Amino acid sequence: MEKHIVLTQNISNKILQILLFGIVLFGLAACFYVEEPSQPVYKTEYSPVYMSRQELNNSVKFEAARPLKNTGKIFMKGSYVFVGERYEGVHVLDNRNPSDPKNVGFIAISGNVDVATKGNVLYADNAVDLVAIDISNLPAIQVLKRVEESFPEANQVRPPDGGEFEYDASKGYIINWIKND
Repeated sequence: MEKHIVLTQNISNKILQILLFGIVLFGLAACFYVEEPSQPVYKTEYSPVYMSRQELNNSVKFEAARPLKNTGKIFMKGSYVFVGERYEGVHVLDNRNPSDPKNVGFIAISGNVDVATKGNVLYADNAVDLVAIDISNLPAIQVLKRVEESFPEANQVRPPDGGEFEYDASKGYIINWIKND
């Protein structure tokens, strides 16, 4: 019987020692902190082009044709083909002769990325604003309505390469990005 008590005490002591050792080991492990290496910050290779509110409000106009270079969405309306030019506006091509379309003008819409039409109205983002433009009497376009601040500013402050950039709201609205040399 005495051997049984001594054996039980030895087992209890061993369990207590193992438990105590585990607590000490866990405590020591918590003392060590290894900082993860930070990810390098990728600075953008682009500079923003800013425009004031007044300039933005007056930026929608019909201009002379210009070469297509950074095109986006393409759609037809009547005998015209409209081709988006990222951040700048929409090219207007006369398509009465589909085998020889003529570039007849450009609807300048600063900060424009997307367009849609319904009837004779062209809907476009003008940086952070939504504009509705009557295109029924080209080249005499007319802004029918402007809804200011329709689009979140965050969409406009991301450079094309996704790099880090500090937005300066005091300079106005970002309407384009120019690649640095």
